[in-house]
Amino acid sequence: MNLCCYITGHGYGHAVRCIEIMRTLLQMVPTTQIRVRTCAPQWLFSPLQNERFKYKSALLDVGALQKNSFSVNKEKTLKSYAGLIKKKKALLEKETAFLIKEKIDLVISDITPLAFDAAKECNIPAYAVGNFSWDWIYKDWLDEYEDYRYVIEDIENSYRKADGLFRLPFYGDMEIFKNIVDVPLVVRKARIAADRVKQKLNFPADKKCILLALRDTDLDVVDWTRAAGISEFCFVSTSEKYRGGNIHSIKEGVLPFEQVLNACDAVLSKPGYGIVSDCIGNQKRILYIPRQDFIEDSILRHNLEIYSTCEEMSLEQYKKGDWLSKLKDLLNKPDHWPPIQTNGSEKLAEKIHSSMARHYQ
Repeated sequence: MNLCCYITGHGYGHAVRCIEIMRTLLQMVPTTQIRVRTCAPQWLFSPLQNERFKYKSALLDVGALQKNSFSVNKEKTLKSYAGLIKKKKALLEKETAFLIKEKIDLVISDITPLAFDAAKECNIPAYAVGNFSWDWIYKDWLDEYEDYRYVIEDIENSYRKADGLFRLPFYGDMEIFKNIVDVPLVVRKARIAADRVKQKLNFPADKKCILLALRDTDLDVVDWTRAAGISEFCFVSTSEKYRGGNIHSIKEGVLPFEQVLNACDAVLSKPGYGIVSDCIGNQKRILYIPRQDFIEDSILRHNLEIYSTCEEMSLEQYKKGDWLSKLKDLLNKPDHWPPIQTNGSEKLAEKIHSSMARHYQ
C-alpha cells in the first residue's frame, strides 16, 4: 500500500497525531510505503525515519497565522489563503503529478483541503482525519471579513470530494464531510518510567517540575521578574532563550515530547489539541491559558474540565508571571481522570488499512 498523508503546518498538533497513526500503520502493515506532504518541520517526523517513509515539504494551506499562541491575525490568514486559491491550478497540477509518480493508492489529509482535489483528479480514495475543518474555523470570522466568504466556499468544495472522515473526539461542526466515522483520541503515550527520564535530564529531586509547553513567542510576553521569582517550582522549557534560575532548559528533540511530559508534575500551556490529548492520555495536570479567536478553544477547555485535572489561568495573569497561586491550586486538586479511549492510532491504522482493502478488492 502506498499512502500519501497531507498535514496542515498549523502548530504541531496535527503533525504529531498523524505521526502516531503512521508509525502504527508502518508496524501493522509491513508493506506500507508512506509519503508526507506538509510544511510542518521535518525534525518532527524523526520517529518515522526509515526506508518506507519519505518527507516532502509543501505549503498547501495556511492554517491560522499567529504572532503567538493566544490570538490569530484573521485578516492576514484569509488574505494568505486567498493567495493560495489564485495559485490553485498550478498547485493542483503539481500534486496530481506527485501522486501519479509515487503510485499512491490512498490519501489521508489532516486537514489540508487541496489533498482532496488532487486525489479526485487521480481517482484515488481520500479520507480526512481531524476534529475540526478550516471552513468551520474561518466561518467564525465572517462577521468581520465577509469579503472572504469565497475562501470558505472554495475550502468546502474541496472537502466535499473526500470519501469520508475519521472524526477525532472534541470536534466542531464537520458536517461538510460525508461518511463520518468516530474514532478514539490519538495520544503519544510515555514508554519510559518518569524517574529514569528525570535522572537523565537532571531534574531537581526536591521540587515539582512544571513543563512550559509554549513557544518563544508565547514566553516573550511574560514578566519574568515575577515568574523567575517562583522558587517553589522548577520550570522545564525547550526554549534556548529562557534558561537559568528556576528554568531548566532542554534541547527540543533530545527526548520524545511525551517522555518529557511524563517526567514533569504538571503542564502550563494553551489548550491546543495535541497537548490536551497528551495530558489526558498520560494523566498529567494542566494549567491552561484560554486563547482568543479560536472557535475550538471552548470545546477543548470544556473537555479538559470533563476528562482531566486542570485549572484555568487568565492571559493577563499569565503575562504578569503571577503563576504561583494557580499552580498551587492545580497541584492541590484531587485526581480527576474519568475513563476515555486513547487507542486512536491503533483504530485509525486499522481503518485506513481496511479502507484501502475495500477500495481495491
